[in-house]
Amino acid sequence: VQITDFGLAKAVSQATLSSTGMLLGTAAYLAPEMIQYNQATPQGDLYSVGIMAWEMLAGKVPFTADNPVTLVFKHVHEDVPDITTACPGINAGVAAFLARLTARAVEDRPQDASVAFDELQQLQSNLTIDDWQYRLSAVSPAANDAADTMPGDGTRQMPLPPAPPAPPVRQNDDRTRQFNPENPNKTTVMPAQQADPEATTRLALEKNDVPANNVPASPSNGPVSGGQPKRSGKRAPVIIAVVAAIVLACAGGGGYAWWYFRGPGSYWTMPQPADLTCSDSEPCRISNIKWNAYEELLKFSNIEYEETEAFSDSVKAGNVISTDPENVGSHVSKRHHQKVKVVVSKGIKQGTVPTDILDATSANGKDPINALKRAGFDNIEQTPANDDAYSMDVPQGALLDLSVDPGATLPHNAKITVTLSQGPKPVTMPDVVGKSKDEAQQTLDALKLTVNWTEQFDDKIPQGQVISASAKTGDELHWGDSVNAVVSKGPETVTLPNYVGQKAAAAKAALEKLGFSVKISSQLTLDSSQDKKVASQDPVGGTEVRLRQEDGTPNTVTLKMYSSLFD
Repeated sequence: VQITDFGLAKAVSQATLSSTGMLLGTAAYLAPEMIQYNQATPQGDLYSVGIMAWEMLAGKVPFTADNPVTLVFKHVHEDVPDITTACPGINAGVAAFLARLTARAVEDRPQDASVAFDELQQLQSNLTIDDWQYRLSAVSPAANDAADTMPGDGTRQMPLPPAPPAPPVRQNDDRTRQFNPENPNKTTVMPAQQADPEATTRLALEKNDVPANNVPASPSNGPVSGGQPKRSGKRAPVIIAVVAAIVLACAGGGGYAWWYFRGPGSYWTMPQPADLTCSDSEPCRISNIKWNAYEELLKFSNIEYEETEAFSDSVKAGNVISTDPENVGSHVSKRHHQKVKVVVSKGIKQGTVPTDILDATSANGKDPINALKRAGFDNIEQTPANDDAYSMDVPQGALLDLSVDPGATLPHNAKITVTLSQGPKPVTMPDVVGKSKDEAQQTLDALKLTVNWTEQFDDKIPQGQVISASAKTGDELHWGDSVNAVVSKGPETVTLPNYVGQKAAAAKAALEKLGFSVKISSQLTLDSSQDKKVASQDPVGGTEVRLRQEDGTPNTVTLKMYSSLFD
């Protein structure tokens, strides 16, 4: 864009403003206070900038007329139309910014170009990719209705306000006080307003061979009519950022070095994503927005970036987790080749449950909790130990129950409930001595103890009662442990043989061999050398006799014998 004429220059040649009271400018771009009060202010420059931006966006200036008097009359007495009337669908912030630049009241405009540029920077950070790529439609009824146009430009002519009376000719002024309706946008010499501000504006037209807009006729922009280019239905896309260049021009060349190296020209501004809502009261962090759309916005803004990926529990895959700088409006240095660092979410990290985790003989099955952690899971809940956690079959530390299927792929933070085996439950050895075998068996079975039974004779404990156990009463055992128990067969007995008629020595030896104590008595002793025979025995032969008494001493069998004299 070449800026050829701001239309607001003060005459500084042969005559000064104080001596001649003349103002040199282009009527289409003059600020109201310049027309009324001959005041050249920074805010007046911004008004002209706003009119130029309005024209760049809409393809025509907001006010047109067939003579300069009517044109400046409009600047003084009418508000500049909202740009949305000529450019339907343009960003509301852009429209508001232009309205602020072109406000009729000086105090309603930014203080100077630097303030305006700061506002523009803030505006740019909030524009979406669609806002940046806004195009004026080929035929816009709203645009046609936005402002009156010159006759013969292809659009309907709006009625013009009545022209003020022609100004009187000053006797001492050699300038011609006539209007030239053929060139209303030529650079115009205007006298400073000396009367009441509400009085009719007095202008004098000075012919100039160069149209204010300096737009020659060409196939690209159409013929020039009255200094205004005819609007084409195939205009190139208009980028809102061109306003920045115009504002900078108002700031003056003296500040360019600062602007380029230290000021707004030295950095990019982090733009606001379309899908992010920001609050004016706090920093607006760029997070959880669609990366594809924001990447396009960064590319469109010529902001360099570096993309990395990371898992996130809260940001879905494909969205931005964070940026550095992190806030909308933050600065990215152009002079130090700073790149925006963008972390894009890969979604929630996944993990796969080991397929052999229920196999207590496998490495994963022997240590299932650590196996799940190694697989990437970090929300593992272990059920409290209770009677249901004991097992005779599953070793301690192995899985009794798992809330998910082996081999399943799940988010790393999915809740997984595990029930670990406590192994065989500890039990206390009961007192079973003196109980019947059946009673002792039921007691030990209830404790899931394995009993190995043996029997033996006992002179004190009746048959069928428990004599002893390998575990003492009160010992700690575990389910499945073995206990050796001895049950009584009662006192040992034998059926006493009949030794009557047998030799006493042989009978005695046989009874002692059985475990009896033998007592021999003789009724008659005639010849001690003679061998004696058993005449009788007590108990008699054929009797079931205990071998021992309760104190363990052998029972006694008494043999009575006769001498051989009576044999």
